[in-house]
Amino acid sequence: MNEEEGRKKREKKGAPGWVVTYGDMMSLLLTFFIMLVSYSNMDIAKYKRLLNSLQGAFNVSESKRVAVKEEINPEAVIAAAQATTNEDRRSERKKALASLLKESLRGSCWLSRTT
Repeated sequence: MNEEEGRKKREKKGAPGWVVTYGDMMSLLLTFFIMLVSYSNMDIAKYKRLLNSLQGAFNVSESKRVAVKEEINPEAVIAAAQATTNEDRRSERKKALASLLKESLRGSCWLSRTT
């Protein structure tokens, strides 16, 4: 019985080693293809043809079809989003700085005389 107990203790529990390696490889491949797609440029004409083809394949009626605007400029959309984000950050920084100054100057003598 000691031999059987020893064997059971030596046996590893969990997934075999190749499953972990396979999972790592799949994660890396997924990451690689996501990066490929993120660096690609979207051709609006091809996208519109693809969308129309898919809508036709799924029998979407003409009234319910999604219209694709060809004047979409991805660089302009990204620039607008970054400008909005930068403005939000600036206003948040100003508010944080103002509250920090109020807190730090609350005990000083010159501020207490004026308020």
